[in-house]
Amino acid sequence: YLEQEKIKDAINSFRIYLQSNPQNKEKKIDACFRIADCYYLNQDNNILAIQYYNEALKLNTDLNDKALFYLAKSYGYNGELDQKISALKELLKDYPSSKYRMNSTYELARCFVSRAEYDEALALYQLYVSEYPKAINLIDSRIGIADLYYKKTDYAQAELEYIKILDEFEKVRDICEK
Repeated sequence: YLEQEKIKDAINSFRIYLQSNPQNKEKKIDACFRIADCYYLNQDNNILAIQYYNEALKLNTDLNDKALFYLAKSYGYNGELDQKISALKELLKDYPSSKYRMNSTYELARCFVSRAEYDEALALYQLYVSEYPKAINLIDSRIGIADLYYKKTDYAQAELEYIKILDEFEKVRDICEK
């Protein structure tokens, strides 16, 4: 409860600051991100997180890729899959060197799986695996590839992918549980 009150006080303080129409762009962007991040982390009001990430985007700074990534995540938490996909696509297209590229690729693949757009999801998982061979979601992505072949009724390729996963990751204890 106490932490929640501190967060609300922080949000109110930053909102008051923004209402003063500050001229310092760096401080303004910082305030927008802090407000949006508070709403995002608490997930108690994703609409306001979306609003403040959009405000950060309007300021057009070198943090736009960060704003797009967390905007996409907020859309996802709010159940707005089309908007999430749109934000992730924009990030991948406009910010090829972004540190959020890896996670955006993975998130976008998952979005396409949930919409049953298997060809798009497969291409993104394959891209993820080839570009990020040491990523934390590598095994999940490889399993995603195998699962997608299965869903596309390419059972021979699905079996081949599952066998490759088991061969390559046999020392990972929980691989069979996934």
